[in-house]
Amino acid sequence: MLKDIDVAMLFLNAGYALPGAFEDLTNMDVQQMCSVNALQPIYTAKVLLDQMLARGKLSALVVTSSGLGSIPCCGVLPYSCAKTFSDFLARGLNFELEGKVDCLSWQCGEVKTNLNKTGRGTTTDIAVKGMLKDLGKEGMSYGCFSHALG
Repeated sequence: MLKDIDVAMLFLNAGYALPGAFEDLTNMDVQQMCSVNALQPIYTAKVLLDQMLARGKLSALVVTSSGLGSIPCCGVLPYSCAKTFSDFLARGLNFELEGKVDCLSWQCGEVKTNLNKTGRGTTTDIAVKGMLKDLGKEGMSYGCFSHALG
């Protein structure tokens, strides 16, 4: 059962984008992007937070936001808005839970993953190593220098 698991580190890495002009997206398209990228991270954090706090030891929570959450990005506007929500969730929890749970908003940029069809971006190893260096020290991380440049 979930309640019996020691949750020392929680990585909330939800991501779903449907590119297109805002006016062409259906209400369901917008709902799905907001649900996956904003609501699921907040609900999951809410469900597991008591377990993390009950450990009696420092825990960690990383919410994968996006560099696109820091700018209103045309063509993926609902995704951009939802990732801003996730960013604020992690940064706000970082202040609220100081000394109990290290929280980090990870605004990574383009990473070479199965989802990324362009073939461009930083490797996952470089992006993750950079993010982990900031965990416990910062409330927000780009993960690596190239992502900080935008």
